[in-house]
Amino acid sequence: MRVRKSALALENDRDTLLFLEDFFSDTRTSFSACAAPADFAARLDAKPGFVFVNPLLLEPAPEAVIKKLRQATSQTFLMGNHAASGLDHLPQIPTPIDLGPFQKTVLASVRLPESLRVLVVEDEPEVCQGIKEFLEYRRSPAFEVDFSLNGLEGFRKIEQWKPDLTILDIKMPVKSGLDLYLR
Repeated sequence: MRVRKSALALENDRDTLLFLEDFFSDTRTSFSACAAPADFAARLDAKPGFVFVNPLLLEPAPEAVIKKLRQATSQTFLMGNHAASGLDHLPQIPTPIDLGPFQKTVLASVRLPESLRVLVVEDEPEVCQGIKEFLEYRRSPAFEVDFSLNGLEGFRKIEQWKPDLTILDIKMPVKSGLDLYLR
């Protein structure tokens, strides 16, 4: 199983915070926010996977906070329409946030694993084979694909094989994809 990431924001705009919280709520990424640079600097020590910074809250930030941001191994983004001295190299996300450009900017910085395990749970073998062939020719990341022909078999493979992604058909014999998802 992949390690759970965290996201941290130095932000005080309510709409931006609600957007970030909603965006990460569908993922295994935990999200936290603060509005004080000192609190933010302390939380950077936990090495969050994603960092979102309102540059206006960095003024007048201690140089130590700027230094920590420069050294961070996180994917770090400036929020809003203002520059931050010494952080010009960071990608900027304009506010108010538009989902499409936000996803494009953030996802472009995500480091993908070398390979992903995908389990296709589908009762039609031709569909399974088509998805398998389509994905196995992809690179960066490469895909290791397996399939199950019903939900019960799919459940067993999930427990044994631990896929990174599962594609489920909803209507299947033995156990439906919905039953498998809910379990």
